Amino acid sequence: MPLTQLRRTHWRPYLERLSRVLGTERAQVEATGLALPDVSGWLALEGVSYDAESDTLSLRIAGGELRLPGPRRIDVDAEDEWLHGIEIVDAQGDRHVLRLRAPLRGTAPSRAADAVEPPPDPAALRTAIQRILDDLGLRAFLFTHEAKDDGPVLHVECATDGDWQTVSFPVDDAELVASLRDPAVRERLRAAWRERLRDCARDSTSGDRTGR
Repeated sequence: MPLTQLRRTHWRPYLERLSRVLGTERAQVEATGLALPDVSGWLALEGVSYDAESDTLSLRIAGGELRLPGPRRIDVDAEDEWLHGIEIVDAQGDRHVLRLRAPLRGTAPSRAADAVEPPPDPAALRTAIQRILDDLGLRAFLFTHEAKDDGPVLHVECATDGDWQTVSFPVDDAELVASLRDPAVRERLRAAWRERLRDCARDSTSGDRTGR
């Protein structure tokens, strides 16, 4: 069944609701892509939480806690009232999959509560990308936003001191659109992109418009 992407602003309340159910149910998951040493097979899932201040998602599994800083996306595998699994895309673009041994009732996201991410507006995406790249004061650049099965990818072609180069990296469309209205999100993306595009030449007359 298709996955449902959670709206970022709903991460915390949705995961709190899920954790309350996990407090009364004995849920087991099969984990893929997580750094869980010395464990295998079906594991007890005891809680999931997200702290917006530190931008960190925490998983309590098999008596231990795993922290994923800077998660980009949370998808849920749900049907009607039933939750079958969760997929998390971390800061590096890697996917971490939790597949429930038995579905949990009453933990599917509510469309009525607008807990799913609507398709991003292409014009808003272009504006967000353009603004962040402009902020970095690149001498010259072109960009292409590509939708792929495992998530969108941004390709930036930029001038270097002697030539041109293309840099490709995964992006979160919801986060890009959020950067248009949230200065903190925009600054976080600027910092990440500044590092990815460190070899691109800057305009000597303007420099990095963020003051760095």
